Amino acid sequence: MNSKRVGSRTIALSEPPSVLSFANIGGKLESAGPLSSYFDELCSDSFFGEKTWEKGESAMLDNTLEFLMMNGIELPQAVMMTIPEPWANDRKISREKRDFYHYYATMMEPWDGPAAIVFSDGDSVGAVLDRNGLRPCRWYVTDDDYLILSSEVGVLELPPETIVRKSRLQPGKMLLVDTVKGQLVNDDAIKQKYARQQPYGEWLDAHLVYLKDLAIPNKRVEKYSQEWRDRLYKAFGYTYGEVKDSVLPMARDGAEPTAAMGVDTPLAVLSEAHQPLFNYFKQLFAQVTNPPIDAIREEIVTDTTVYAGASGNLLREDPENCTVLQIRNPILTSVDLMKIRYMNRPGFHVETISLLYYKSTPLEYAMDRLFVTCDRAYRGGANILILSDRGVDENHVAIPSLLAVSALQQYLVRTKKRTAVSLILESAEPRDIHHFATLLGYGAQAINPYLAQECVEELVSIGLLDKDPGAAIDDYNNAILHGIIKIASKMGISTIQSYQSAQIFECVGINRGVIDKYFTNTISRVEGVGLDEIGEGVEWNHNQAFEPLGLGFEPRLDSVGSHKLRSGPDKEDHMDYLNAFLCGGIFCAIGQILIDRTQLTPARITCYVVAGVILGGLGWYQPIVDWGGAGATVPLTGFGFALANGVKKAVAAKGWLGVFTGGLTATAGGIAAAVVFGVLMAAIFKPGDKR
Repeated sequence: MNSKRVGSRTIALSEPPSVLSFANIGGKLESAGPLSSYFDELCSDSFFGEKTWEKGESAMLDNTLEFLMMNGIELPQAVMMTIPEPWANDRKISREKRDFYHYYATMMEPWDGPAAIVFSDGDSVGAVLDRNGLRPCRWYVTDDDYLILSSEVGVLELPPETIVRKSRLQPGKMLLVDTVKGQLVNDDAIKQKYARQQPYGEWLDAHLVYLKDLAIPNKRVEKYSQEWRDRLYKAFGYTYGEVKDSVLPMARDGAEPTAAMGVDTPLAVLSEAHQPLFNYFKQLFAQVTNPPIDAIREEIVTDTTVYAGASGNLLREDPENCTVLQIRNPILTSVDLMKIRYMNRPGFHVETISLLYYKSTPLEYAMDRLFVTCDRAYRGGANILILSDRGVDENHVAIPSLLAVSALQQYLVRTKKRTAVSLILESAEPRDIHHFATLLGYGAQAINPYLAQECVEELVSIGLLDKDPGAAIDDYNNAILHGIIKIASKMGISTIQSYQSAQIFECVGINRGVIDKYFTNTISRVEGVGLDEIGEGVEWNHNQAFEPLGLGFEPRLDSVGSHKLRSGPDKEDHMDYLNAFLCGGIFCAIGQILIDRTQLTPARITCYVVAGVILGGLGWYQPIVDWGGAGATVPLTGFGFALANGVKKAVAAKGWLGVFTGGLTATAGGIAAAVVFGVLMAAIFKPGDKR
């Protein structure tokens, strides 16, 4: 056992020193987000000696609570600050408690995720349950003044007549025992005590700024012509499938479209297509200890509010701490962004940082220049930085938005500026829910997808969407937001604020140097492309929009088939060719079993399967794909063998030679049948039809 001096008392601690006991903590796993940098900024080596901020989520929470206690904040209040109950949508909560939670929410995101926590400072012992109630916690009080708390009933055998009180710890509620006074303090008494110690509501009314209350400036939102918008689609890698199967349904229905759970296209690092950087990152989901929540039926515990501006000082309760901008939906319209850009309120200084760089410049140089520009803005007093990729033209390309956001986030953490600056992204690149999830997960406070929203307006103008443009954009934004909530809920996280900067992703196919510098602490088991290859992909997309040789511009979007199987030379390979190989062999064997059941031998079946696989492979790579689709050749394998069965019967040779010769003739018959089918398809569909 160790002991640590806290105030005037010496507390016995286990090894390592801790004020907590955990059932489990979920949420910002492996995160080196703003909070850890916040304490690095406040604490010097002379105060703590050697700093030992551990990376585990439970250790970070333990360190945080101990840090707050050492600075004069009582432990129950520290627990209320870090693990608040779901107050935003609770109409029954008292105004004092709501204002308390709201005040501290402007400075620190909640520790979110499944957790049952027991804590003690030597004088009091308490327990708290996460806001979702995803951990069981029950307690008994006996007639000899024992409090027994456990995750299960019946851990200790007690005579029923000795139990004075029993109950369960409810979501977001706290149980506290004052061992000095010998009292069991209920949740309301604890929280009302701390909620009434300052006029938090008055402070919020005086200093908190709401986005909805900002005046719209007397300026015009920038719009692009149809020709220029078509070029931007190409420059930022839009595809026909993304517009038709993702953007359009979300703008029409206000919800994420239903799609297959699996992805049978190659990983981004293995793909011949130049996939966006977002596709190199895979969302991590809850394992056994982190049960997901139902974000639809448990909406009361969800919260989409985010805050922009400099974070206040957690250690001193001042009115100015809540001088931040509250944003209800982090997916911004262009009007919302314009209101932020031109806001003129005390305590706010907004700067726009361009993400553009000259074509053919190494991407690493562009990143270094971005850091210098942001440093200059910070020294000029800026506390909200708008990262913008507007202005792409023949000579300028944009840094990939995810790379820019994450790199700047990590740079600000390393230089201890992150809590003084908020990042808002204005980008043409994000259009899919996964894109927005990665951007928020790597540090963006809010996002304005201006090109995706102009795409929605275009869909209305050309008649593909029968809807008011403003309503369609709102529905698209809400679909994105609810999609992000659904993703976070699968990790047991219910607030966007907790999901931000959490980096709950695994990277597949980016080399270690890029990960360590720009995506620090991201799980990466498979290396791949570096910064040069990422830059080459950016320039390849740019060349599709601005042909360097002046040979003309093709406005049609590519249909690579990432959402549905497509034909054509530029399609994205699916695993259907593997299905063709396997199913071809199966069909050939089944066909022969039905036709020639009495003469089957293992040797014959082997040859049938091999011949079927050959046919499947030929059928996949032949021009038949452009006519009828590779999937149509699969059943033709068995049909071809059945058709050629008579030819095989005529082969006089016996044994392996006869079987092999018969297999070849059957393969020829199958190919002939596939070609006939392809010709029929050509009469219906034009070759290379993208439907």
